[in-house]
Amino acid sequence: MDNVTERETHPLPQPYKGKITKEIKRKKKEANKNAEIRKKRLLDKYNKK
Repeated sequence: MDNVTERETHPLPQPYKGKITKEIKRKKKEANKNAEIRKKRLLDKYNKK
């Protein structure tokens, strides 16, 4: 019981937790989109040669 963190003993209130999850998902989605665009650009660049 000594190495249990504060977070584990007092979990976040539900609404707040949901908000964070949504935020993370949105950021991941954006990152994926950007990665796709970047990949496409790189491929285009190499295909032009």
